[in-house]
Amino acid sequence: MRTLFKIAWRNIWRNTRRTVILVLAIGIGLMGIIITEAFTNGIENKMVENVIGSSLGHIQIHAKGFEENPVVERSMSDSPELLRILDTHPGINKYSRRIRAMGLISNPEHSGGVMIVGIAPSRELNITYIKDSIVDGRYLREGDSGRIIVGKKLADEFELELGSKVVLMAQDLEKDIASGAYRVTGIYRTESSEFDRATAFIALSDARELLALGERLSEIAMVVNDLERVDLVAEGLRKKVDSDIEVHTWKEIEPLLVRIVELYGQFTYIVYLIVFVAMAFGIINTMLMVIFERVKEMGVMMALGTRPLQIVLLVILETVCIGILGLCLGDLLGYLFLGIFHNGMDLSFLAEGMEHWGLGHIIFPSFGLNDLLIANVSTLFIAILISIYPAIRAARFRPVEALRHH
Repeated sequence: MRTLFKIAWRNIWRNTRRTVILVLAIGIGLMGIIITEAFTNGIENKMVENVIGSSLGHIQIHAKGFEENPVVERSMSDSPELLRILDTHPGINKYSRRIRAMGLISNPEHSGGVMIVGIAPSRELNITYIKDSIVDGRYLREGDSGRIIVGKKLADEFELELGSKVVLMAQDLEKDIASGAYRVTGIYRTESSEFDRATAFIALSDARELLALGERLSEIAMVVNDLERVDLVAEGLRKKVDSDIEVHTWKEIEPLLVRIVELYGQFTYIVYLIVFVAMAFGIINTMLMVIFERVKEMGVMMALGTRPLQIVLLVILETVCIGILGLCLGDLLGYLFLGIFHNGMDLSFLAEGMEHWGLGHIIFPSFGLNDLLIANVSTLFIAILISIYPAIRAARFRPVEALRHH
């Protein structure tokens, strides 16, 4: 095998130009895979982080049926026993109690629907990044009353400024239409313009008063210590809470997001397919050309006792040598390209469309060691698989006919 490898290595340099072209083809193809997968991973991570960080958290607890129909009647008791379970669970990092209800926001010039979210400010900042998204004014404080923070998109549409007065209206627990006046104390901007337009935050105590909920809650949102174990933590909670309480992971709450992430993953497979098909034609054509240029040489080798299997191995080893060189080049080019964008790729020219999908305009490529291993192994495997056909063609030469070949 060592001798065959030496012969294969020397053979690929007998026509340097052809070898360089094939190495470049494999290298550029692998670079395309690395770049595509890195930016696809970056988009997926950004979408998940933004949705989790803006409102979801990793896990939410609701009264039974609230997620299907989020009305105030489907609220749950602010149970000390439930809070004790959350405080003592080893998988849970932080949690925050909330009240959530659909309502109407209005001022003298405008009105529109909005999701009213009542929060405990000090708790909520451990769950979401709303505090860090404030672009004007300040975040809610403990003890605030009659204060509201709204999204930049909503503030622009309603022509709101700090200190502007708005009225919230919603159906309370008694099924009466309740209303309350609030002054804008902060304006936030996330990477989702739709979220900014549709969500307003008030203090938990104000939400309870507005909706006549007393000591009841709509939900408890939490973050876990290890995102990879979120399903296990949720399953453990389901066994501990009462039967009238439902536990949902972010994936169960946002199945559309999960599906979009899966579709982005499938896009990577399309790129793999395109690269492999192009690589297949290049390798087959090149190796067949090499073989037919060396028919007499292979005839001499077989006449001297070289077995057909050794001929097959020789051709495959030549492909392996070219493939390894192509992988090294592709890895180098890929990481050089990604290195340019290690601080993120600014897609400001697509900002409006990307904010609609909750992406923001900065995408950070993400490409781990496992992704690199899969890309390299699959590329080399396909190259070897493709080389089997020309290798078999070479092994089928008969020594006498090969020696007479012109």
